Amino acid sequence: MYCECGCGQVTRISSKTRAADGHIKGQHMRFIKGHNPRGKSKPRVSVEGYVNIRRIGYNPTNPYIGEHILIAEKAIGHKLPLGSIVHHVDENRMNNNNSNLVICQDIAYHKLLHRRMKALSETGNSHSEKCVHCKKWSIPELDPNLRISGRSVRHLLCQREYDKKRYMEKKICR
Repeated sequence: MYCECGCGQVTRISSKTRAADGHIKGQHMRFIKGHNPRGKSKPRVSVEGYVNIRRIGYNPTNPYIGEHILIAEKAIGHKLPLGSIVHHVDENRMNNNNSNLVICQDIAYHKLLHRRMKALSETGNSHSEKCVHCKKWSIPELDPNLRISGRSVRHLLCQREYDKKRYMEKKICR
């Protein structure tokens, strides 16, 4: 457990219970000795909802870094590659357990994970795709009418109706 002052250092395990200090025997202490500034017992949370930790010598203009980034860097043994993103599996930005973090090589892979998670929760199949017109989910391998072009997913019939409607609107406007 990290010190709750935001310094980024790991706290020791308490050897005895001291109610006045909030220590419980066998559990991590909340603060390293001397790190409990008054009124700063809660972790610093960014506007986006990520837990931030103060890291001395990291960046002089902004010494805070996301706790999830520090944990990911510690897991791989070096800094994250440029462009990589840390994904929270349960989508809870405050849950920074190792088992909840996935390192994505780029934003495209990160978006793919979110799309697959949404498909899994909505349909029970992570390979399902949603038609942009009718908003219905279909599995591409099982639905011969489903067309995927780039990021766009459409049923053939839905596309024909959409094109017909647009054609009629243009014809009326002339």
